[in-house]
Amino acid sequence: MSTVWKWSIGVIIIVLLLIGTAVFSIMKYTNDRSEEASLQKIEETFKSENTSHGEGNSETKEMSFEGSVQEFVAEAHNFYNQTLGWGRDEGLDEDLHLEFADLIQRYLKSHSTDQINTEDIQSINELAASLTTTPDFREKVIQLHRYFHDLDIAVNDYEDYDKVWGVTKTLKNE
Repeated sequence: MSTVWKWSIGVIIIVLLLIGTAVFSIMKYTNDRSEEASLQKIEETFKSENTSHGEGNSETKEMSFEGSVQEFVAEAHNFYNQTLGWGRDEGLDEDLHLEFADLIQRYLKSHSTDQINTEDIQSINELAASLTTTPDFREKVIQLHRYFHDLDIAVNDYEDYDKVWGVTKTLKNE
């Protein structure tokens, strides 16, 4: 093989490596931007508000949501789609999910949930209350996602994804 061919093959390999690196970098950048936008939308939807605790006046931020139960179910389902769906379950933000589990309990306790079967409410509350950073954390978060997915179908006629998990009595009783 002549020297020109060797140089040509070397240059082609280097160019292909540079193109591959550029494509990978662009994909990573756009994915990171997409995740940032998703988290920003979550923060806007579930506004954090300062709450004081007891005599020590220590303040923490808690998620909050103002809206109907139907809206909460839809937004909770969206929250889980954005933070858990499409392969995101391997790198869960545990603090975010624990904070959201707390919001679920507070919201369901303080709002009329007549459209949702009481056994579903009880199961969701128990699951949310048991959510701790234990080895089964991921599985519990996935189960909460399934509850809100099926509830979204039941109370909002959600149709973007046709899989039904069959975890709610509300959907079964329709």
